[in-house]
Amino acid sequence: MSSLHQRVSLAISKSGHYASSVAHALKITPEAVLQWMNGTTKTIKAENIFALADLTGYSARWLATGEGPEIDVYSDKNIKHVHAVMEKQSTEDRATIARMVDAVYSNRQAANDDKTSGEDGNHGGKHGMAG
Repeated sequence: MSSLHQRVSLAISKSGHYASSVAHALKITPEAVLQWMNGTTKTIKAENIFALADLTGYSARWLATGEGPEIDVYSDKNIKHVHAVMEKQSTEDRATIARMVDAVYSNRQAANDDKTSGEDGNHGGKHGMAG
């Protein structure tokens, strides 16, 4: 997602919020939130980006710039959700979930290593120059 208003709209809708609920939580007008969502407002105050990130669980960096991971996995909201889900699982299921998380993490690390291996060696990667 390239535009600020698209990222803000996605975070609000995917987290189950509406312009009115965001406005109430952030103590701003619903009109201001609607302007963020429809692209009328081109910039959003840092304090509102951080408050929106806290409310939705999306990364403030991603909301503001489109860079980095969308979801802030370390946000209190996400940690509490994972904790609540895990509490309901049997010991065996917890172990299975932990193994699955480890596998996903290992795969993601390997993919990231593959992406960055060409960057340092001047192989035309993101930061290198071909030729």
